[in-house]
Amino acid sequence: MKTILLASAALLCFSANAIAGSSSTISLDGFCNVWKITTQDKKVHSVAPGTGDCDNPIGIGGDHKVKHAGQFTEIGSQWAGIGIGETIDIKVSLPLVTGGTWEIDSSTDGVNFSFLNSGTYTVTGANPKLPHGGKDAALGR
Repeated sequence: MKTILLASAALLCFSANAIAGSSSTISLDGFCNVWKITTQDKKVHSVAPGTGDCDNPIGIGGDHKVKHAGQFTEIGSQWAGIGIGETIDIKVSLPLVTGGTWEIDSSTDGVNFSFLNSGTYTVTGANPKLPHGGKDAALGR
């Protein structure tokens, strides 16, 4: 039930976010994932599938600034191919510029998270024509 409510809330927030916000599309270097990240009010971010060749998330989150770690957005998300009851935490460094970093962690209880993968990303524009790796980043290394 929590998963359904989280997914529904994310969809509603993303719908409003997409209308009022600005978007950037990023490609995870070496993977097939392409994410469209929408920003509203410089603090709220949502993620939706881009034009990648593999499963991609949908979710919503906000900005954080951590001493010695810099500024990033953290987005709680659901991935169609991951499974019901599993939440994926996405961290993307800000500002959204080529060479920025990302990290994906997974949880089945919303409290304890396990590292899945990390790397760098490329800001691609609306229709990326960059070569992508064949593996989904959420599947781990």
